[in-house]
Amino acid sequence: MALLAKSMKPSELAVSIVFDEMAIKKHLDYNKALDKIDGLTSKGKVANQAMVLMARGVASKWKQAIGYFLAKSTLSPEDTATVLSLAVRKLREIGFHIISVVCDQASSNMKTLKMLGASLDITDTRHEAHCIAVDGRKISVIFDVPHLIKCVRNNVKKHGLKIGQKHVQWSHFEQFYNLDRQNAIRMAPKITSKHVTLPPFTNMRVRLATQVFSHTVAAGMKTMIELQKLPVEAMDTAEFFESINRVFDILNSRACVDSNPWRRPLSPKSSQQLHQLRESLQWISSWTFRPRFTPPCQRGLLLTIRSILLIIQQLGQEVGDLRYICTAKLNQDCLECVTESELTHNMEMVEEFFDEADSIDEVLCYIAGWLVRQVAQDPLLSTCSDCEAILVHVPHTDHNYPKQIGSSNIFLKRKRYTHTANIIEPSPLLKRIIREIEKQIAPAIKAHWAESALAKTLEGHIYSSGVLDTLTHTHPEHADRLQKKIAQKYVMCRIGAELRLCNRVIQDDGLRAKRKLTCFTN
Repeated sequence: MALLAKSMKPSELAVSIVFDEMAIKKHLDYNKALDKIDGLTSKGKVANQAMVLMARGVASKWKQAIGYFLAKSTLSPEDTATVLSLAVRKLREIGFHIISVVCDQASSNMKTLKMLGASLDITDTRHEAHCIAVDGRKISVIFDVPHLIKCVRNNVKKHGLKIGQKHVQWSHFEQFYNLDRQNAIRMAPKITSKHVTLPPFTNMRVRLATQVFSHTVAAGMKTMIELQKLPVEAMDTAEFFESINRVFDILNSRACVDSNPWRRPLSPKSSQQLHQLRESLQWISSWTFRPRFTPPCQRGLLLTIRSILLIIQQLGQEVGDLRYICTAKLNQDCLECVTESELTHNMEMVEEFFDEADSIDEVLCYIAGWLVRQVAQDPLLSTCSDCEAILVHVPHTDHNYPKQIGSSNIFLKRKRYTHTANIIEPSPLLKRIIREIEKQIAPAIKAHWAESALAKTLEGHIYSSGVLDTLTHTHPEHADRLQKKIAQKYVMCRIGAELRLCNRVIQDDGLRAKRKLTCFTN
């Protein structure tokens, strides 16, 4: 990103930091590049939540995930404040200008913002009161506008809304839909029964809210009122839909040129839109859903509008040659498409064998044979008769590592599909070495499971135990090469086995929880 910053214009260095938590599947993987287990929290617990931070260009189309942090349930406000401050500092160091932080209104996020100095009191009208401060420099706080619109819709549907002497009722919208759907050519063709009834989980879809709070629906309702098909009282609802749609258009502009004047970018010269936003502050403040109840979305909308007005006021002063902003750049849409593959490194898991048989000695013998096949892939070791004598039970005179087994190991015989199967019986020396290695690895892998440099640490345990010193005495010429090969391959195999065991336990716990829930609901 530092190289990217050097090639950018001053206006392109203006960025917004977006952070949000997302649910992730409980699963563990070995990250070969970082030599650590992915899927564990810093305390070694299996994570089911990830806090993701992303930097997004305000005047350009780039975006970049800059960090993710795993948690058992949710990342604490203290930790979130720490990583957010760190992200701001790192971006500033390489030349970026942070104009806003964007999040939703989760309780942990609200605590984080307060810890960083932001006032979330809607009666606090001081200049920059709703900004966080990192190293003494203010950054505007913006709540995700599409999420706010969804919550406004949910509250209108559940409680209704009173604005002064006007009453907004969801039933008026239902009446309009029932009348409109009877026509072959409809006034609001996008509206379906889902928009009206909101079946389970559909209340999370932004589209179902914005298509209701639209100019089209408002125009249709006003037409029905003029045709005397809807009561006159429905005009209050239609006007509310029209007004909230106008606010959303201003706060969600996407293109430099738009036929709808409300959807154009904001700049200090956007007098009509800025006037509308200032008026909307008083209008939103007058909303009453029920006595002595101000929903979080109402407060969030007020604070967001104030922050955007502050950002527009500062354009050209603190943000170089940035002249306008498409306000859709100040929401969380960029995080909606983030997938697990963007946050973690793809890796090829090492094949593991630990659950193939009941007896650990039988399995260790099989793994020792597998290690022989891995060593045989080394061009130098594969042609060495001394290496073959050390590793293989029945050496061949052509020094081509054998494909036959003796009768001492039951599991090896059972694993053999045909007489030509590539299954090797290791030498007694190699069997003894592998047993000793397992004694060292078994407690160490649990002790260091959540740490970085996992494989390197486990290899260190093997070397320090002296279990591989026998190879030095037996075959000093290739001892170092053999030790390194055996230690590396066994450690990777053992990590793979532990991962598979942990993921099976995670899956079984999930199935048990589902069974309990089914029994409870039945």
